[in-house]
Amino acid sequence: REERVPSKNRENSIERNLELWREMVSGSNRGLECCLRVKMDYASDNGCLRDPTIYRCRLEPHTCTGTKYKVYPTYDFSCPIVDSVEGVTHTLRTMEYHDRDEQYYWFIEQLGLRKPYIWEYSRLNLQNTVLSKRKLTWFVDEGMVDGWDDPRFPTVRGILRRGMTVEGLRQFIAAQGSSKATVVMEWDKIWAFNRKVIDPVSPRYTAIDKADAVPFLLSGASEPFCKEVAKHPKNPDVGTKPTWCSPTVWIEQVDAVLLKEGDVVTLINWGNTVIESMTKDGDKVKSINAKLDLENKNFRDSIKLTWLGETDEAAFIPCKCIYYEHIITKPVLTKDDDFKKYVNRNSKREVDSLGDPCLASLKKGDIVQLQRKGFFICDRPHVPVSIHTSVAAPCYLIAIPDSKSAPTTTTSGAATSEKGKGRPKTEKKKVEEVKAGKGAGESGSAKVPPDSPAALELKGKIDEQGQKVRQLKGEGAEKSAVDAAVAVLLGLKAKYKDLTGEDLAGGKRPAAKEKGKEKGKEKGKEKGKEKGKESQAKKKVKVEEPAAAAAASESAADAKKSTRLGMEVKKEENFGEWYSQVIKKAEMVEYYDVSGCYILRPWSYSIWESIKAFFDSEIKKRASRDRKSG
Repeated sequence: REERVPSKNRENSIERNLELWREMVSGSNRGLECCLRVKMDYASDNGCLRDPTIYRCRLEPHTCTGTKYKVYPTYDFSCPIVDSVEGVTHTLRTMEYHDRDEQYYWFIEQLGLRKPYIWEYSRLNLQNTVLSKRKLTWFVDEGMVDGWDDPRFPTVRGILRRGMTVEGLRQFIAAQGSSKATVVMEWDKIWAFNRKVIDPVSPRYTAIDKADAVPFLLSGASEPFCKEVAKHPKNPDVGTKPTWCSPTVWIEQVDAVLLKEGDVVTLINWGNTVIESMTKDGDKVKSINAKLDLENKNFRDSIKLTWLGETDEAAFIPCKCIYYEHIITKPVLTKDDDFKKYVNRNSKREVDSLGDPCLASLKKGDIVQLQRKGFFICDRPHVPVSIHTSVAAPCYLIAIPDSKSAPTTTTSGAATSEKGKGRPKTEKKKVEEVKAGKGAGESGSAKVPPDSPAALELKGKIDEQGQKVRQLKGEGAEKSAVDAAVAVLLGLKAKYKDLTGEDLAGGKRPAAKEKGKEKGKEKGKEKGKEKGKESQAKKKVKVEEPAAAAAASESAADAKKSTRLGMEVKKEENFGEWYSQVIKKAEMVEYYDVSGCYILRPWSYSIWESIKAFFDSEIKKRASRDRKSG
């Protein structure tokens, strides 16, 4: 077929063909060597028309008929027949079958069957994923996953086990439409739809990492007592749950390291406390002593913490929080890539946790939110202590991706603390460092303070070299000489950063400024007042070295990234690019991988109508002006 030459059996007689067919039907050794091909066009440019195979001999037992039959039709041959006979009006096929459309209709016409209509659409490709059943089978056979319902698998059973809801999946598919453009989508997109479904109805509970739990000892607290609180801060229909308050509560280590003596801390759903003392072992907090201050109703400026109260009447539920990562490390695999080289062999992580006593009532498939950890689905419910083993089975909770990072402690009320909003940037940075395994003040290698003799000596050399650069620029020296001096200056600044771990802040240089002014005045006298003013203005312009420019660029980039919508340009600076980013980030377009082409989704069509009306009016105005001027 590749060489476009006819098979040596293409012109067999009818008797010879029937003889070989009977061998296939009987499943003989000779029959296993044969297949039945249909005469189309062996020299066609379309490889699917070069005498395709329509029957093969297989001895494997069929799931329904066992070993009754030995010959089976191929997929390409059976599909058009089944579609026509069973009354299919529109055959929905992805774009990879496009070359087979001509073959599909050839079978229909030759057999005199009703002709269905083929509707093509693009195949949905997902990053860090393989969709081939052959490749997925390899993972199962190698024992690298739990089975076909493994939460890392792109199967329906797999994503449902990981927490995808049927409604979320339906909304995602409906939003994709029937585009023919090839799209490689991130998993965040599909999980974002799911979050919109589960967020309004998922009850909120608390779990503390067992290895990092810190006792929070409260003076002035009475005996343990129970109070009813809402399961959802914004949806009272979800119901209420019992919360135990006691003299000893447990908090997360990541929260404890942010506290200091004298801090006012709000225990969510209880009240304010004041930190009296802390016991530490290096950078790790071992215990905290605090005093209840329930009369203080000022919750605005305090740090909010989630917690669990210790009591014999309601023991903590042992939990295992399971986190999954992508099973493929490379975002997009090409045809030439061997997927086995990009397998993530450490894509599963289990964390032992102390769970809210209410988690004992969870059933398999229940979805909850562990406050400031994210959404989880119950994979295996908690089983009380067995009389046979005297051991309780933990509650297995699988983390549900929600297209957002795990929230952290806040400083602006209980409702916002749940979503991790409002925490000062310094505290957020500390939390990130602690989660990454860094202690306070830890920064890789040892650094010397900026006021050390070595740092001060290097700083003096930097000031001298900076003065030299400014002098060369002021005298109008050749570019090569200025560039060489700047290179030396940047090298000295890099050494300073390596030594101290800090960028050198620009110092005051009054002498240099005065010198610049003197030269400006002299040039002004010689060349006239106008040129003197220009020279004076040039001297006042701040010379920004490449390193400073790079730092400013990074700072600007950070500022852009920290905006609520994640916009990278400002409307006033580049309206066209700003608008493009708006419609992309707001998911108003179906796809945008074709340059200059946007497919607006139904809910954004009114925006296009407004834009069109604006441009129409502007074009008419311009046309009117052109006619008048003509």
